[in-house]
Amino acid sequence: MGIASLILGIVALLIGFVPMCGLPFCIPMAGVGLILGIVEAVQKSKKKEPKGLAIAGIVLSGLAVIISVLVTVGVLAFAARTAPSAMESAMEAAQEEMERAQAEMNELSDQAQEQLDAARREMERAQREIEAGEGEDGE
Repeated sequence: MGIASLILGIVALLIGFVPMCGLPFCIPMAGVGLILGIVEAVQKSKKKEPKGLAIAGIVLSGLAVIISVLVTVGVLAFAARTAPSAMESAMEAAQEEMERAQAEMNELSDQAQEQLDAARREMERAQREIEAGEGEDGE
């Protein structure tokens, strides 16, 4: 049981350094390692035998839990700190794009209005020519 506790402690410690994987995988593994290490240490104490492997397993399992929690909290704190600035940058970029699109739309609208005015003037000129031509035919 001491060897199992030691192995679980080592594996849990390694997994504890992986962000967001530590809590679901490391904590249960380290918990089993702690239990096995404590049981082994108690049994060895009663028999007056060396309990070095059990103590090493307990220490590594406990350290794995601490590392896992610290890594997870650190990653979450970093994400919480950087998310607002990333969101602000995205919002500013979207605002600039909207302003550019609005300016382009206004320019296109002005061009369309100029073309419409030119077409109206052309129609009015053609209408006057038609009316003038009818007036000459009628005389």
